Amino acid sequence: DPRGSVHAATVMHRREAGLVRATEPYLIIDVEMDSGHRVVMTTLTPTHTTPRIGARVRIGFRRLGDVAIPSVNLEAE
Repeated sequence: DPRGSVHAATVMHRREAGLVRATEPYLIIDVEMDSGHRVVMTTLTPTHTTPRIGARVRIGFRRLGDVAIPSVNLEAE
């Protein structure tokens, strides 16, 4: 099940050259999946809105080259 709740969220201002492809600060969200697993990830699309703790979210995937990366879809729930 790709759904869960926000356990924690923060805005990252530091960018590692060659590692992070962001031009401005981005969210990092710790999601507790309904399965009980915890996953730390960024958002599916860039946003300046930080989700509240406990907010329901759905996990989607974004593409980075040939790799599908799990990402939080804040607009799904």
